[in-house]
Amino acid sequence: CCMSDPLKAVHISTVRPPMEVRVFHHECVYLAREGFDVELVIHNGDGGDETVEGVTIRSLGHRAKQRGLLFMSRLKAVLRAAKRAQEGAPVDIFQLHDPELIPLGWWLKLTTKSKVIYDSAENYTAYMKQKYFLPAPVRAILAFCMGTLETTAARWFDAIVTADQGTSDIFIQRGAREVVTVHNFPV
Repeated sequence: CCMSDPLKAVHISTVRPPMEVRVFHHECVYLAREGFDVELVIHNGDGGDETVEGVTIRSLGHRAKQRGLLFMSRLKAVLRAAKRAQEGAPVDIFQLHDPELIPLGWWLKLTTKSKVIYDSAENYTAYMKQKYFLPAPVRAILAFCMGTLETTAARWFDAIVTADQGTSDIFIQRGAREVVTVHNFPV
């Protein structure tokens, strides 16, 4: 019988550093070694597109400075990531690593046949409640919005990946079909 093409997995982050241990080493490099065609769409400074340890890095360039209209700079990054993520061959699996990418995940679920996975490295809903530099009502609104976003991810997406069992339990309660815990242990 003929060998089929490897599954293509595209990981996307508009916030994390390019060689972060969790995303790059624990997930992308691991999948590449298992025979997947892996791309990482991420801010890579002046690095441009390159292949490192079997992972094709599709650069979003420099990350915008976080000042002024932060929402607008993040929105531009998400739109640029959406474009870069769909270049080339059809994608079998998209894995999103930032909560602001959840709306992109909805769009990918509606417009492609790809599987969509949300990777939650922490309990972002609780994290919003701990932003003590913000007034309490703002923290409450942010926590509610984050909880709503992540609940839709749990119910719409094909799987959720978390960094700890407590966050996994939250996504199970929110109705996730498949939850996998990938701990942030040293390599």
